[in-house]
Amino acid sequence: MAHAMEQVRRFFAPFLAKSNISRRICIQHIRELSTSHLLYRCLSHQTSVKSASPPQTSYGQPFNCTHPHLMKEGEVTPGLTADEFADRRRRLMELLARQAPQQQPPQHQVVIVPAARVSHLSEDIPHPFRQATDLLYLSGCQEPEAVLVLHSEPGRPLPEHTATLFVQRNTAHRQLWEGGCTGPAAAPAMLGVDRAAGTAELGRYLECLAADWAGTGTAAVWFDFSAVDVHGPLSGTVRDLVTSLRGAALESPRRAIQSLRLVKSPAEQRLMRKAARCASAAIRDAMAASRPGVSEHELYARVEFGARMRGAERLAYPPVVAGGDRTNVIHYTNNNRTVDDGQLVLMDAGCELHGYCSDITRTWPVSGVFSRQQKVLYNTLLEVQEALIDVVRTSRPSLDGLYGHMFRMLSERLADLGLVGFNREKGQLFRINQALIRLGVTHRVFEESVQRFCPHHVGHYLGMDVHDTGLIPKNLPLQPGMVITVEPGLYIPAADTSSPEEFRGMGFRIEDDILITETGCEVLSEECPKTVDAIQRAVGGPSPTDFSAV
Repeated sequence: MAHAMEQVRRFFAPFLAKSNISRRICIQHIRELSTSHLLYRCLSHQTSVKSASPPQTSYGQPFNCTHPHLMKEGEVTPGLTADEFADRRRRLMELLARQAPQQQPPQHQVVIVPAARVSHLSEDIPHPFRQATDLLYLSGCQEPEAVLVLHSEPGRPLPEHTATLFVQRNTAHRQLWEGGCTGPAAAPAMLGVDRAAGTAELGRYLECLAADWAGTGTAAVWFDFSAVDVHGPLSGTVRDLVTSLRGAALESPRRAIQSLRLVKSPAEQRLMRKAARCASAAIRDAMAASRPGVSEHELYARVEFGARMRGAERLAYPPVVAGGDRTNVIHYTNNNRTVDDGQLVLMDAGCELHGYCSDITRTWPVSGVFSRQQKVLYNTLLEVQEALIDVVRTSRPSLDGLYGHMFRMLSERLADLGLVGFNREKGQLFRINQALIRLGVTHRVFEESVQRFCPHHVGHYLGMDVHDTGLIPKNLPLQPGMVITVEPGLYIPAADTSSPEEFRGMGFRIEDDILITETGCEVLSEECPKTVDAIQRAVGGPSPTDFSAV
């Protein structure tokens, strides 16, 4: 009798505990008991390990219990709660159900999303790890070698589903050399998934899933083979699953996931605002360190130091730090020359903060004072960039539509400078092009004499990746929650003998991060100096003394 009472007490203790983690573990146990018997048996060993494991003191990523200075209780990653990640998974399953053929929808759905693998610089020297974006978006897991499996349950209509995360197990060797990982026992409570198991159990789990669904209807398997080694074990495991589920459809989930990532939640918007503020401050630091003779490498170091000191995990991409005629190289990243008196600096830099990126470009005179010719071209481009932001604010065109506006604006202003010809007839051709764009025709032919001064697009989507959601076309009208860049450029290489000599050797780009709102738009990078006066005050100014996190 005493033994039975002790068992009852231990079962209900987590419900009465003050710790949210303990309560979630207990609720998780009840969820597992309600799953199908066959799948329950597949993870029965894992369930016993989870309930018997002692509290951990280290994990493979930050959590509130180890990083209270960084995260609040209930957050899976800084600024994002377990409920946010669960809602993303639910919305994905809902979207996949809507995309299924209405006449013969599959009775079963399974989504398999792998983590990134550790890559190595040489031998056993690893590159810094960055998680695969889709897995991070759906789970918050920041550890390598993980696999997230989302699948429907018999008798439960979508978007109801089960989320199982397969992760590396904690071992003494891993604790010694890497500091440990979250492990299957702690993952459900810490990351908010329904179940967790070791990565070695994935194949058996999918076998059980196929057996559980046998003879009960068709299935759809969502997996992106381009994300993994097509000859690797995970690819083979998925092929075995498709073979077992006779007649199963096989599709990539990437486009569906990216369509969710395209529109940011309020929590995501807050993180992107912080990332833009962080990069803006770091670029101000680089401006302050500018002086004739400064090396591009030093300015690179300044912007990276400033971003990391304010809380960024890393720069979002290798920055462009170009001086002199190198400002005309769109993706110049050697960053190893000096910048002479009278030359310009073009810096294209952003940071990644808690999984979200910023992307900002500024151009400034290394001496701190624009020359007359530099000021003419800079103000010309600034007028275009601010006018484009106004177009975004008032009419929310597509990115392709905004590109058309940029072409027209640059045509008019470059004609005023004598760099290109422009007449009303060509303006009429532009308006006809815009009408075709509204009809869904996105291909346009631009006059080479204008395009050569700005050979790139006006902007791109921004989010967890710098060039975010690359499968989403740029002809979609902008909508609240999207974040884009607006980045017109003006490039006149020194070798361009067809341009006025006074303008040769100068390259300019001005780029801001723009959040689309219900009432217009918000310039997330507004704290980065942009006007001529603001830039001239910042260049060579006082060095920063406050590196408080944004």
